[in-house]
Amino acid sequence: MNSSNYDPIRMWNSGLQMAALNYQTPDKSMQLNEAVFMQNGKSGYVLKPQYMFDDNYNPYEKPLELQNYNPVILTVRVIGARNLKKSLKGIVSPSIEIEIIGVDYDCRKCLTRVVHDNGLNPVWSSETFVFNITCPELALIRFLVCHLDTFDDSSFVGHSTLPITCLRPGYRSVQLKNEFSEELDLSTLLIHLDIRRAKDNNIKTSVEMLKHLSENLSKMIADSEKCGNETEVKRFK
Repeated sequence: MNSSNYDPIRMWNSGLQMAALNYQTPDKSMQLNEAVFMQNGKSGYVLKPQYMFDDNYNPYEKPLELQNYNPVILTVRVIGARNLKKSLKGIVSPSIEIEIIGVDYDCRKCLTRVVHDNGLNPVWSSETFVFNITCPELALIRFLVCHLDTFDDSSFVGHSTLPITCLRPGYRSVQLKNEFSEELDLSTLLIHLDIRRAKDNNIKTSVEMLKHLSENLSKMIADSEKCGNETEVKRFK
């Protein structure tokens, strides 16, 4: 027997109210547990979103109707980091794994390029990732910083795991933590977040399409007037 942990996210997303974990084990499962209860200041239960009480709710199949959901489009731009250190001596060659953890159809993982031999102030100025999240109330974002050696073997440097509902748009300094979710002194990521409601984005797209069609129609009317084609002008109007 060992003290490893199972993935509690799948349990919570299925409606389970309590998951027992080995707190002495500094693994990903405990880091996720720590993040989930950041939503209420670690002061008790986290309420389920209303759609979990719907008979048609299924964490493994994306819903066809999104009336009771609040999907978001999250854009993450990784800009840089500072003071990245590994457990053993040596210079860090960092890469950042960005993972969305939630219901099955929201889960996704992306990876930045490796910045070789720079743990002091690595820069990823153009690394941008877009995530479509159907159930933000059940989703976490995890930044995992790893060191890649010359053999492409990775080792843990630090992580930060946060609830999607706790994110705020704009430039953000993200505090990195160790395996026990204890803060690492001066180790941070600099990122930029853009968070939009998917429904609002669809409306914006529709407005832009209508604007484009209106501009094309105005141009066609102007061209017809120049040619003296009154029949076409009347038809367009």
